[in-house]
Amino acid sequence: DIFPPIITRNSGLKVNEKGHGCITAEMLAAIDEHEKTLDLAFSIVLPPSLGYLEHKHTKTLPLNTFLMSDLKAGEVCYIHSSLTSNPLDSFTFNVSDGRNSVLQTFYINISSVYDSLPIVKLSPLKIKEGEEKVITEFEIDIFDKDTQDQDVIIKILKPPQHGILKNANTSISQVFSLYDIKHGRISYFHDGSESVNDSFTLIVSDGINKEYIFIGNNLKNVTSKNPV
Repeated sequence: DIFPPIITRNSGLKVNEKGHGCITAEMLAAIDEHEKTLDLAFSIVLPPSLGYLEHKHTKTLPLNTFLMSDLKAGEVCYIHSSLTSNPLDSFTFNVSDGRNSVLQTFYINISSVYDSLPIVKLSPLKIKEGEEKVITEFEIDIFDKDTQDQDVIIKILKPPQHGILKNANTSISQVFSLYDIKHGRISYFHDGSESVNDSFTLIVSDGINKEYIFIGNNLKNVTSKNPV
């Protein structure tokens, strides 16, 4: 046998940042045309730079060799471990039938995970009896570096007692977004009663995280998922 194995599949793997995934025979496969039942051996020539390979059950580290039977069983896994945001990793390997070998590269696509917590700072709104006033970023200040404004959601858990919240002149039932705040759509309308203070309770979500960082009046940061 003077012919090297034939790589029949090399489609790559997709994982999330700080995630993992197992390489199956649907993603990477090779055969020896003259000995089709041969359990071909894969040897790592250049390991991945943003993570590492691991055997699912033996937890062998570093995993430098594996067999075609390991791929068929889904035993060869990639674990992303890098702190840098890079969308592509790879490893170069030899696959051998014991006499001849072939060299190729397997690619891993790494998807960003939007995991930064929203930062929330609240300031009081000053208003006269019976007046309506727009709530601006000065009163509800939210920063989320990896989420679009329309996806940062503010949910009202307890509405104001002496007035109503409006979104572009319509009463708000429960929900509005940071986009609405930034575009001057949210306002508070006081009912004209003899009240000195009013308040409403809210929580903030970016669709991924259930927590947010709240900056209180003492400027201390508190990570919370409780209403404020």
